[in-house]
Amino acid sequence: MSEVITPIIKVDVGESQQTVKGLKKEITELKDRILNLTQGSEEYNTAVEELQNNQRRLNEVMALTKKEAVAIEGSYDALVH
Repeated sequence: MSEVITPIIKVDVGESQQTVKGLKKEITELKDRILNLTQGSEEYNTAVEELQNNQRRLNEVMALTKKEAVAIEGSYDALVH
């Protein structure tokens, strides 16, 4: 008899993993913080850059979620029709 060996891969994402809810909260907090900063200051520019990065990540996650939902819907339709 032969033995089947299945490799298991574990990826540690550590603190880089964020939820959509967490990203939305950070975006809201950054928007509020930006309103109270002096436009053009280093702190303002850093906050704006962080806001843009978080918004981009949120958009990417939402786009992937939409693609997955469409794929799942198509798979379901194929099974029932």
